[in-house]
Amino acid sequence: MDSNIQHFFRDKVVFITGGTGFLGKVLLEKLIRTTAVKTIYMLVRPKAGKEVAERLDDIFNDQLFEKLYQTKPLFRDSIKLIAGDCMEPNLGICTDDRQELTQNVEVIIHSAATVRFNEALSIATKINVRATHDLLNLAKEMKALKSFVHISTAFVNCTAIHCDERFYSDKLTIDGEKLLNLLNGSEKEPLDAMTKQLVGQFPNTYTFSKCIAEDIVRKQGNTLPLCICRPGGVVSMAEEPLPGWVSHLQGAVSAVFWAGNGMLRVLHGNGHNHAGLVPVDYCTNAILAAAWYTASTYDSKSPKDVMIYNLVPDETNRVKWISYWEMMYKHISHSPFSKMMWQPFLFFVPNKCWYELLTFIFHTLPAYTLDGFSRLMGKEAKLVKISKKMYTLASVLRHFIVNEFIFGTTNTKILWQKMSIDDQKLYNFDMIPLDWDTFFSNLAAGLRKYIAKEDLKTIPQARAKWNRFYIFNVALNGFLVVGLLWIICKTALFI
Repeated sequence: MDSNIQHFFRDKVVFITGGTGFLGKVLLEKLIRTTAVKTIYMLVRPKAGKEVAERLDDIFNDQLFEKLYQTKPLFRDSIKLIAGDCMEPNLGICTDDRQELTQNVEVIIHSAATVRFNEALSIATKINVRATHDLLNLAKEMKALKSFVHISTAFVNCTAIHCDERFYSDKLTIDGEKLLNLLNGSEKEPLDAMTKQLVGQFPNTYTFSKCIAEDIVRKQGNTLPLCICRPGGVVSMAEEPLPGWVSHLQGAVSAVFWAGNGMLRVLHGNGHNHAGLVPVDYCTNAILAAAWYTASTYDSKSPKDVMIYNLVPDETNRVKWISYWEMMYKHISHSPFSKMMWQPFLFFVPNKCWYELLTFIFHTLPAYTLDGFSRLMGKEAKLVKISKKMYTLASVLRHFIVNEFIFGTTNTKILWQKMSIDDQKLYNFDMIPLDWDTFFSNLAAGLRKYIAKEDLKTIPQARAKWNRFYIFNVALNGFLVVGLLWIICKTALFI
């Protein structure tokens, strides 16, 4: 088969940043497996004492690439490593590599980013803003460039409940160029000390820095064949090559993993709000489709505004936060985690005061009590540390569960309609027919297999543990209810 998208990528030279990340790895696998791309330049930084070539070995040892080894065993020959670092000016790329990129690259997919919501502003600015700025300057030197896809987030306008497919520079307290001047003219501490002032109404440095990066794209990318893809909360793989595959914990996936292990029990937010979750393979497919369509519609003589694509669940097939947990609970109960610490349960609490009270009851008090017993018995005390970690996680997710977000998806729907039937099958990102129950079943299995690293043989033992914890949990909750009623009655009599 040679569909429109496959034909576009045939013999193309592609430059990918962020190829070592969760989304980047799926993008890399799908691009190589379904197209006859000529060369992929991949930006990789040394890490943990390993050179870039060693890191590539670690990446391709992942189970994600097993199917690719079967269909294209020599696929690694098409990959050329570019040593660099998005923390550094000009992405840390040396002069020779920069010259090679400018002479050969035809497609850029900029996926590199720090996705930590509470990242230090200085770091978020370097990776998410300055790297985008410098990559745009590099792209302007590429004579053969046909398409540039910048990966952003659907929550760039999370200061309000509605996010259309347009820029939101008006929400910023400072524009991109001024922030970069501030970064270049200061040390780490002064910039980070201004975080609250600069971030303004944004809930975290991640969404703020991604919105700033879009401001940079708006001002500097209008002469380039460029588009922006904005996925919602990226979660595990839905379809292929490995349904349920997930490589690390972040956001909503992190919450359900810790809740499934009995460690996260309370979240501040409205469980009846909709979660803007998107499978990682759908994101990848939309990115490749956007790259094709951008190249096919670009006219250098009359450049148009940068096209933006919001990729979120369709309004006819959205899932609520409470449904997300209920479906996950159902599937986790069939194959529990063998290392769970308590019977899983999760409350969504809209009221801040009630949330703090329940956090104290279900997180803080048990953690300090059991850690006290552990110290008396000469064992390691770790529950308080875990409790604080869960509180931080809940704080990071709070803004996205408390609020109900509405997204415009007109451009994304047009992109889907412009694709051929063959491309729609190969690069599916249509969220209307997605079966959420099947998706969450695969996610539950994927968390057990790829994150917890637990063998299927441990399931019977884990189920027995689940049943014991269930009995203990019912008894403990009964004791708490009786105790609470007793306190209320005593208080009423005293009054």
